Amino acid sequence: MLTQVCGRSDLNLTNLRIWNKDAIAKNYWDVENKVDKLWIRWIHTYYIKGEQGDNIQVPKQACWMIRKILEARTVITQFSTINPEKSVIRQLYNNMLQGKPKVPWKCLMYMNAARPKSKFTTWIQLHGKMLTTDRLSKWGLNVEKTCCLCQLQEESREHLFVQCTYVRRLWDRILRWMSRPMYNAITWEQHLQWTINNGKGNSKEAQVFKMMYAEITYGIWNERNRRTFETRRQQWETIAKEIIYLVV
Repeated sequence: MLTQVCGRSDLNLTNLRIWNKDAIAKNYWDVENKVDKLWIRWIHTYYIKGEQGDNIQVPKQACWMIRKILEARTVITQFSTINPEKSVIRQLYNNMLQGKPKVPWKCLMYMNAARPKSKFTTWIQLHGKMLTTDRLSKWGLNVEKTCCLCQLQEESREHLFVQCTYVRRLWDRILRWMSRPMYNAITWEQHLQWTINNGKGNSKEAQVFKMMYAEITYGIWNERNRRTFETRRQQWETIAKEIIYLVV
C-alpha cells in the first residue's frame, strides 16, 4: 500500500516504489562506471563483454536480479550529470520528484519529540483522514453527527480541532502556560497556518510547540473516542495538566 500512495505531495513519506527503482539504477551506475567491486567485474566479464551504453544487451538467460540492473539504464539516461561525491540514489530520487512540492506542514512532523502515537494521530489529522462523523455520514453510515465534546455543532475536522469550545478552552490553558498569545483561529486554514508559523525553525520554543501540538491533537482525539465508545469523559483541565506534564 505505501509504495502506491507515498508521493511527496501526498502523505509526505518517501515514495518506496521510486526509491527502489533508483536504488536499482544506482547499481547500474556502478556497473557503467566500473566501480571496483567483485560482482561488477563478474557482470562485465560474463554479460557486458566490452559493450558500451545502449549497445549493452540484457541477456535472457541471466537471473532476474542481473536483468533488472541492466534494464535500469533507462533511469540513468534521463539525467545528464550525476555527482559521484554525493548520494547517487538521493540525486536520482530528487530529480524524479521534481514538480511535486512538499506538504506545508512537514515542519510539524520533522524532529518532533512527542510520543509515536501522538505523532501518528497528528499525521492523520493534518492529512485530513480522521474518521470524524461528517466523513462517516458521507459514506452512508448512520452516526450521531453532533460533537460529543461541546454538544453544539456537527463534528468535522475543522470544528473538532479549531472551533469546539471544549478544545478552545484547552488551547487557551496550554497557551497561557507557554506564555504565548491567545488562540484566535476560526477556520482550519487559519489554524494550520498559525500552527506552521509556531512550529517552524530549530528554536527551543518551536520544538516545544510542535511537541505540544501533537500531544494536544492526540488528547482531543482520544477524549472524543473515550466519550463515543466508552461513555466516559474527562474535563479539559485534566487533559491540559496531563499534556503539560508530558511535555515538561
